[in-house]
Amino acid sequence: FHRSLFFSLVALLAAQCAGQSELPRVEPTVVTVTGEAMPLSAVPSSVVVLSRETIENSRAENVGDVLRQVPFLFLTRAGGAGGLTTVTLRGGKPNFTLVMLDGIPVNDISDTLGGSFDFAALSTSNVDHIEIVRGPLSSIYGSEAVSGVINVISRTGHGPPTLEIGGSAGNFGAGEAQVGSSGRAGKVDYGISGSYFSVGEQVGKDSFQVGTVALHTQLTLAPNKVLQTVMQYRNSEAQGFPPNGGGPEYSILRDPQHAQVTQVIGGLVFRHQLRPRWLYSLSFDVFDREQDLASPAILDKIPPTFRAVPSNQSATSFRRYRFGWSNVFTLTSRLTAHLNASERQEIGSSDGLIAGTVPDRFSLTRSTLGIGGELVYHSERLTVTSGLRSDKSPGFDNVWSPRAGISYQLGHGGPRIRGSWGLGFKLPSFFALADQTVGNRQLKPEYANSFDLGLTGETWRRRLTLEL
Repeated sequence: FHRSLFFSLVALLAAQCAGQSELPRVEPTVVTVTGEAMPLSAVPSSVVVLSRETIENSRAENVGDVLRQVPFLFLTRAGGAGGLTTVTLRGGKPNFTLVMLDGIPVNDISDTLGGSFDFAALSTSNVDHIEIVRGPLSSIYGSEAVSGVINVISRTGHGPPTLEIGGSAGNFGAGEAQVGSSGRAGKVDYGISGSYFSVGEQVGKDSFQVGTVALHTQLTLAPNKVLQTVMQYRNSEAQGFPPNGGGPEYSILRDPQHAQVTQVIGGLVFRHQLRPRWLYSLSFDVFDREQDLASPAILDKIPPTFRAVPSNQSATSFRRYRFGWSNVFTLTSRLTAHLNASERQEIGSSDGLIAGTVPDRFSLTRSTLGIGGELVYHSERLTVTSGLRSDKSPGFDNVWSPRAGISYQLGHGGPRIRGSWGLGFKLPSFFALADQTVGNRQLKPEYANSFDLGLTGETWRRRLTLEL
């Protein structure tokens, strides 16, 4: 019976596939790789786009659990839900990946992670799609974009207003609640959401709570003028055995680490099609992150030796302001030029105690001016890009970041061959420069010279994509 049922299902599937024509689909566009949106198939870089449908079908509470399903990406998590979750691209350190929310960088360079982003507290409630670009993009974004870029893009409503309310509950005392509304009101497209997730002890003293409120709007001022706003507030509280401490099985001390993080993001983008061949944008955004951390000592044995790690209490504060001006010039129907300039102001401080007695404090401010340009040639079968950016920050030499890429389709409907090369860099984090115990004021920027070559094709009536 089971065998006949199996072959019946196979025959039915084969009949459906044979009777269907080529599947209609809308190809996603990518906004992270160049200064303009491009079809995914034409992008020269190695890119993965996670659609809204994919994110919803994953049933994941946070972006880290979504990224776990992505090939060519390595994700690590310490402990259960809420444990430190970082991403590695192409073997680079976690702080070599630039993470952005709607194009706003959210890497905190003042805490002990040195710029790594913790995906555990990033909710999926208001996420439309995620773009993951492997390879350096310092030619566009400057520091931190060494191994790649992950851009989490929020939902924007269209059409009549909608309301979504949901909740779930599970073991370990887990519970989640979500509410969201999106649509169009007059000249404003909007998406607003709120979510709360909580889970109790899973492995050992590792409870976690996070609440998020997000807003994304687009105001049409005129047929050629648009104003976009992004705002997000997040508060999380997590505890668990400290990373690298042996976990519940090997930790000698049974005291958990406790971390409370408050994060605020705000951004404005004004776009104006001033001339048929000239589109310019003015942008301003701010990222603010406050963290209180209390970590117990990590003992190697009793009594401890010099290999033991002392306890640490710290309150870190980091704020980043960015002003940007970008231009897209349509030179011909197939050739565009991008020119941009940005000023970034970063302010970070930490006030801590080591072993409850040794003060560990620092405060730093850094401004960085970036100026760059890019040429993009795009036809039906060929895309060629080349770009160069210069970043200047006090105390460091002028840094140049070149990049080039090509994508070519072998015949009509055939596979695409693509390749890219770029130089990425990362300025030293505030923690690496100024921490009183491990900091070194003489540190220089880190660099990565990276290239890739790939072949991508579709088969089985465009249902299956093969990538080499």
